[in-house]
Amino acid sequence: MSGYSEFEQGQTLGREQERERLAAYFHRRLAPDLLALAFSIEGVRAELEAQDHPSAPKLQELLNRLTEMIKPMREEILKETARRIKTNRWKLRRDD
Repeated sequence: MSGYSEFEQGQTLGREQERERLAAYFHRRLAPDLLALAFSIEGVRAELEAQDHPSAPKLQELLNRLTEMIKPMREEILKETARRIKTNRWKLRRDD
């Protein structure tokens, strides 16, 4: 194997490890906070809607935007989790 192909393999491995690290970070730290934020917005929106407040539709729009922002992250995390399970590479690391 040439030095260049070893270098390419190292780059590929490095990118994969970074992607795994980022997916784990989002899964453990960011996703729960964003989900809690979405539930909080929905709670306030429901209260305002019950009072026929004019801001309820604006909060619904914010909730929709937040949901759309979270959706790709969630899908990526699910794909990464399935891939790790399939390849038996699932590791629980607390240092990310």
